[in-house]
Amino acid sequence: ANLFIASSMFYFHLDAWTPNMTPFRIKLFDFGANGVYAGGDDKESELSFTPTLSGWNSYEIPLTDFTALTTKSHIAQLVLSGLPAGSGNIFIDNVYFHNVSVIITGEANSTVETKAAYPNPAENYVEVTGLQNKKVQAQILDLTGRTNSIVFEQNESGHRANVQNLPNGIYLIKIVDGSKLYQFKISKK
Repeated sequence: ANLFIASSMFYFHLDAWTPNMTPFRIKLFDFGANGVYAGGDDKESELSFTPTLSGWNSYEIPLTDFTALTTKSHIAQLVLSGLPAGSGNIFIDNVYFHNVSVIITGEANSTVETKAAYPNPAENYVEVTGLQNKKVQAQILDLTGRTNSIVFEQNESGHRANVQNLPNGIYLIKIVDGSKLYQFKISKK
């Protein structure tokens, strides 16, 4: 089994969309130093959530919330469950561990909407359509948990942000525009 070392991480992130699962549970397993299931040193911890149905839910969970997970150097399993058992549907996106909490200022409501960005993969710029304000501040998060800010400025076809100075990789971008929170992933080449 490939084990993940999360001992230097502080947060677990997951986005979920479900039409019918409530509660929705997230469980992490650490197989201990021997790296095998039921080896006598396993730890596990489960959290339960009541998601907003038929909308994206963004979970930014401090690893300390998984109180029974006293070791985090040999993460081996992520288990997602909930009710109704056997007939629940859930869609998962943006699953990662990281060190920096993504904090976005603004008056966004709890609904996170996904926007399409183009071109994707991006080289010099990324563009989105449908934003209300002329200038919109956004946070960009890389897979190591580092955050940065970029600005989307309105042009004739939508809103454009310069990404040419970003290293190649995959990024999660979160935008607060008025009372809405949007997010999308881009690949920078």
